[in-house]
Amino acid sequence: RGLFRGVHVNAARSVLFGSVVLPTNSWMKDITQGRLATGPFRDAMCAFCASIVGVCVINPLDVIRTRLYNQPVDSKGRGVLY
Repeated sequence: RGLFRGVHVNAARSVLFGSVVLPTNSWMKDITQGRLATGPFRDAMCAFCASIVGVCVINPLDVIRTRLYNQPVDSKGRGVLY
């Protein structure tokens, strides 16, 4: 029971992160097309920028997930607060 508490929020977080990071990475590569040479440095910079955007988007879900994981439970194992 306690193992799967908050799993719905964690799944939504993962889907949202992937939905934001992949298009942002592609968009960053399009923007840097003529400005940076194609190669590992450009790929790393685009991935880094996309990750920053992704982290900013999923932060509210991380707060919800942390609160669900750390809330006290009653004698039946259900969350007391949420």
